[in-house]
Amino acid sequence: MKNFTFSLLIILLFWGSKVNSQTLNLPARPVAALSGQEFVNLVASMNLTDRENEIYNQVMSGNVPDFIRTLVSVTNTENIGGTSYTFTYYVTPEYLAIGSNDNYFLCSMTPILAQRIASATNTIMPTKKMVDKIWDAAPVHLSPSTIPASEQMTTIPVMAQHNTTVWSQRQALLGSFPLGKLVGGHKKDVIISN
Repeated sequence: MKNFTFSLLIILLFWGSKVNSQTLNLPARPVAALSGQEFVNLVASMNLTDRENEIYNQVMSGNVPDFIRTLVSVTNTENIGGTSYTFTYYVTPEYLAIGSNDNYFLCSMTPILAQRIASATNTIMPTKKMVDKIWDAAPVHLSPSTIPASEQMTTIPVMAQHNTTVWSQRQALLGSFPLGKLVGGHKKDVIISN
């Protein structure tokens, strides 16, 4: 069985309530926390289990960039059984990352770890429909940069190279769309699905 890794877009859901701002439920980032590159160096040679445990430990200790913590609202209206419902959910503006605002690593993970982190932070993973609505709401769309299929595609060195590619795309847009703006298009989403 192949190991597939995805990126986690965290969702905090509110039905029928008006909330002005929401933040990710994590401790403050420790002063001596690893940068994204230091994290990559730490986990580069780990097996999948150890790597996922380290990702979990880093996230739960608060080693997440500040801009990821302030959630962005996405509001939708759906007609269900002839009744119109409007609801708002709050999403991380980017995929889950480890490190600081200046040096972070967009952290791919298995769906099992994604659910574990979502459960620990009182959030949920999105549905396919939610991902489509998030894409529609995102003011920043990055071009997909696919990783060729191979045995190496789920290794940290390949993921780190992809992270560098995505950062180059994102960096070019920082003047118009600073960190914290909703971004879509450059990673695979972990979703709730049958």
